[in-house]
Formats: sequence, structure tokens, C-alpha cells
Amino acid sequence: MISGLIALGSAIGAATVYAFGGYLNRPEGEAFEEEKLVKTLIIGVVVGVVSYFTSKSFDATTQLLTSTGVIVIIEKYGKIIYRKLKK
Repeated sequence: MISGLIALGSAIGAATVYAFGGYLNRPEGEAFEEEKLVKTLIIGVVVGVVSYFTSKSFDATTQLLTSTGVIVIIEKYGKIIYRKLKK
């Protein structure tokens, strides 16, 4: 149970850090799109819930790095697929 909660918390934390990085990385003068932040956080929550139910005994650092990587992959490739289907 504890490892599941660590997995859930790390995924949400990683999504928050990644979303904040997007906020900081936007070009000067460009408006911040809250929709992007919400999408990233939702992906983080989904990854966290899946990790909660399937977690093994990882230490917190490994879980944080794994969650971050999964969030980045899902978001980046999800956007690519969405844009291709939208055309």
C-alpha cells in the first residue's frame, strides 16, 4: 500500500514539475495555456493511478524518474497522434 501511494504521489509530482517547466519554457510574451497544464496533470494522475494498482517495490527516486518518462512519452506522442488525426 505504501509503495502504491509513493507511486501515485510521484506521478502527480512529476506531472506538476513537468507542467511548471512548460510554463517557464514558453517564449516571452506568449500567453500561458492552462489547457496544456490541465492535460499534463490529468496524464500524471492516470499514470499515478495505474502505478498505484500495479506498483512493485521501487524506491521513490526510481518511481519518480519512471513516472516522468512515461508522462513525457504519453503526452508528446499523444499530441502527435492527435494532430495527425485532426488533419
